[in-house]
Amino acid sequence: MKQNGIILKYFHYVMLLIILVHLSGCATIAGVGEEEFVPPGFGLPYDRYIQGEPRIDMKIEGGIYYWKTANTWHIRFARPYSAPRPFPEGTIFSGHIRVEDGIIIDVRRFNVSPLNEIKRLGDTISFKFEIKDAVEGFDFIIQPVLSQYCVTSDLRVQGIHAPELIRLGEFMHRPDGVPFKICVRSFE
Repeated sequence: MKQNGIILKYFHYVMLLIILVHLSGCATIAGVGEEEFVPPGFGLPYDRYIQGEPRIDMKIEGGIYYWKTANTWHIRFARPYSAPRPFPEGTIFSGHIRVEDGIIIDVRRFNVSPLNEIKRLGDTISFKFEIKDAVEGFDFIIQPVLSQYCVTSDLRVQGIHAPELIRLGEFMHRPDGVPFKICVRSFE
């Protein structure tokens, strides 16, 4: 009887773990599933959402702008000229970015105030930016290890996930959820 109680206890732990993983809400964007076939010579959809710098004054709308050129990824944080909610003075952008099957070989600051922080530890970059009226951010370069690598991004505004404030690539696609994962082919 005691053994059945232990089995039931472990069953509950496993079910709780499954529910927590399901509720974590990690959305994968951009990427070809195993069942999809891309004919040779056609563009790969892996990075169609993240390619190219947005052609907009980032301070018009504000938010998080995130794009990639080759194996260099760019992230910018902007507070709009007129700052309605959720952009009070001193808006805080924070989060972390983790790379799978690639090595972060460099992190470069872009117009970063001395009070803002960027930390790299292994395959993860953590950051916290308090933006008052400038556009700040950083770039990071990835050296792929395999033919495909993935970047998982957990981006927050004022401590909460706000996918509606994130703009990806030239066409400013918005992710369905946060955190999100983007997988790309490493050859370009």
